[in-house]
Amino acid sequence: MMIAVDRYILIVKPLSRRMSPLAAVSAVIVVVVLATGAALPIALYADVAVVDDAVLNLHRVYCTERWPSLHGRQLYAVLSLAGQFVVPLTVIAVLYYRIFEGLRARAAAAAANSSSSKLAVFDDSRSIITLTRSLTYSVHYRYDCGTNQV
Repeated sequence: MMIAVDRYILIVKPLSRRMSPLAAVSAVIVVVVLATGAALPIALYADVAVVDDAVLNLHRVYCTERWPSLHGRQLYAVLSLAGQFVVPLTVIAVLYYRIFEGLRARAAAAAANSSSSKLAVFDDSRSIITLTRSLTYSVHYRYDCGTNQV
């Protein structure tokens, strides 16, 4: 999500003031704190379950979650889904759409500005073609290919 924000600022608002190093470090710290906070309940309620059955000759060790309440587990699941998937996806989609709109507007403005200069480019390319043809003609017809003499 931070990459989308950075691209949005750089593409849509290229002349705005850039992010200071302090602001960038602060943003990274905020992301790390939020990620740690999102993972903390799993670390707090993680438990090791051992299945040991001699009759089935089965010995397995599993990592499980033992939440104190079902309501807390459900609340964490919903908030985790929203905070780690729905909100970032929505923010990224909106920012990339705004980047698309900004680039499309920029391309339309460039096309409108360059429509009058297309004739000049065409005239320049025609003169380059004419110059190339005349040089080719001059070299080809002034040079005797069979005897390598001028």
